[in-house]
Amino acid sequence: MARKTRRAHSKRPRLSATQLAQPGTSAPVTRQKAESTAPAAPVLSDLREEYHYVLRDLKTIGLIAVAMVVVMVVVLLLI
Repeated sequence: MARKTRRAHSKRPRLSATQLAQPGTSAPVTRQKAESTAPAAPVLSDLREEYHYVLRDLKTIGLIAVAMVVVMVVVLLLI
């Protein structure tokens, strides 16, 4: 039977060039530059631009949940 070996796993996440790109710049950041800089605090306006679809999805989920509760109440009243 073959002996089990352990692979050395990298501590760095594997990111594509698109994921390494910084907002507002045209060229993606190289891995060395991204690792050497300290992580900056995210700015609220940047988060709103990047995750604009999340608020829309949350509103849609809330609307569906309210509609389901209304349907359940109507069904319970008819029984």
